[in-house]
Amino acid sequence: MQKRIASLPTEIQAIQHELSAKGLVKSGAMLKQVLATCKASIEAQSETVVAEYEWAVRQALFASQSWVERLVVDASESLEQLYEATQGHIRRACHVAGTPELAVRLLRDLEATNAAAKDSIALSLRSRFAERSRGLIRGLPSLLSRIASRIFGGGGV
Repeated sequence: MQKRIASLPTEIQAIQHELSAKGLVKSGAMLKQVLATCKASIEAQSETVVAEYEWAVRQALFASQSWVERLVVDASESLEQLYEATQGHIRRACHVAGTPELAVRLLRDLEATNAAAKDSIALSLRSRFAERSRGLIRGLPSLLSRIASRIFGGGGV
């Protein structure tokens, strides 16, 4: 995530330089592109977090609903530093564009993206846990049958 946070200023400067050359640095186009860059960064980080935490759920020897809920909280909190950085970039872009009054609207849009990312993380982790639990329950009769046949059938371990 630190790489994502560190790369944002460079990406935003590139947008501003490109639009400055076209005389559009103080335009809605610049704000729209900066917002899109910030939102894409949050969404990409969310996907990375989901992949990492789903792996943890799949690999865990013991997993409980409360453990998964703790992962949901931790995963959601992991987006906060990036979210705070993107808010700052939106405010600065509005200042550069000379339209600080637009910051409130753009920040609401960014907040909606952040909330959707957190919801996606929660849904993905809870879903992965439910799939894992169903798989364990479905496999239990087969496992018990094999154990019983070895014990009562005289088969070796």
